[in-house]
Amino acid sequence: MSRDSELRLKDGRTIGWREFGAADGRPVLAFHGAPASRLMYEPAARSAQARGLRLIAPDRPGYGLSSPHPDRTLATFAEDVAAVLDHLAIDTAPILAISGGCPYAVVTSVALGPRISALALVSPLGEIASPAAGRILSWPQRAFFRRLPRRPALLRRLAAAARTGFMLSPGASHTVFKAGLTPPDRAVLATAEARAVVIAMTAEALRSGVDGAVSDLDLYSRPWPLAPEAVTCPTSLWQGTSDAIVPAGLAFDLATRIPGCLSHELPGHGHFWVLEHIDEVLADLARLAGYG
Repeated sequence: MSRDSELRLKDGRTIGWREFGAADGRPVLAFHGAPASRLMYEPAARSAQARGLRLIAPDRPGYGLSSPHPDRTLATFAEDVAAVLDHLAIDTAPILAISGGCPYAVVTSVALGPRISALALVSPLGEIASPAAGRILSWPQRAFFRRLPRRPALLRRLAAAARTGFMLSPGASHTVFKAGLTPPDRAVLATAEARAVVIAMTAEALRSGVDGAVSDLDLYSRPWPLAPEAVTCPTSLWQGTSDAIVPAGLAFDLATRIPGCLSHELPGHGHFWVLEHIDEVLADLARLAGYG
């Protein structure tokens, strides 16, 4: 199964999602990274089918099928997720989140409480505005995650220029992007399947503009409205030590802040480790959610 759906929300916006895996399977919410889209979870379809799981991967506002939300926050996305769950008549579900989807997953789990049965956080972006971030972030990371969002006009111009370059030559953009990564990630993204997935999810994310990406970076720079310490569901976290995209130290700090979080340190692995280990993550998440 791989199908798209859309829902008209009460405020007139649209939220869209794609489902992967078993049509009658046990539900799993799947939150994409940034800039990305629901298509990030295409590599998980076969594993989800084999494990009897139904992955529901929504596009965040401004990405893919989902309308922009001019006043969105991490918490307003939790409201959108609740609307999708209600529409699908799903009472509870775990969340699998990757990279920039993880702040939304943490806040959603707190906001929706018992409706979220477990969390799996992979290569997570931790809280950029946390006290720990000041000692963990490098100078380039502080410039990108903290200072650039304070200059919205410049951020939008840079994002628009990057989008134009990608749309003109997705293959060349992928090559340039890959060159800036660590060797483990370059090896993963050198495969034809990974290249196709990254290009497809990015093209879908940016096809209607840069609103999603700009809004994400702005929200990442702000304090989270609900604290990781308030998470009550079972949580696992995976983070590679050779990750050049998110600050690994901030991911490990996040693990210490979530009560009972099981942290998996992945020596020598990078940001895209999950593309080759999605079945491992799904198996663990199913266990945490009590799916057996």
